[in-house]
Amino acid sequence: MFLNICLIILAVFVEISFSGNDCQTVKQLSQVLNKRIKTPTKEIGNVLLEDIEKFNDILWEIREAIRDGNSTVMEDIKPIINATLPSFVATYEILAKKINKEKRKELYRSFNWTEEARKRFEFLCVDAKFQWETLQVIYDLRIKNII
Repeated sequence: MFLNICLIILAVFVEISFSGNDCQTVKQLSQVLNKRIKTPTKEIGNVLLEDIEKFNDILWEIREAIRDGNSTVMEDIKPIINATLPSFVATYEILAKKINKEKRKELYRSFNWTEEARKRFEFLCVDAKFQWETLQVIYDLRIKNII
């Protein structure tokens, strides 16, 4: 059991090793999170929550760098700035619809989450959407030299 958890943590670490490029970091982490949501296991549930939180922190840092006029970050993020949503947020939104209530319950059971963990997951996904949309607005304002 302990060995399995260590192997999962190692796989997670390897899966989320990035170059310094903000665009690649956001894109890769979003894909990793989406994959984890679609293939849930008990062992990875808490790691998923922590990684969504890291993702949100990265978006916040990128947004602040853009707000401060960091042209390197703006160039890095340019290829994905017009993307609709991070992929895992889109998956969450599909699950959040009333018609998918059973699938959502099944997902939560697969992760073996408490009610608190479920609420944290929902909050983090909504926060990721907010962070992404705010990042897009800040980027657009910076491009137009409004801020």
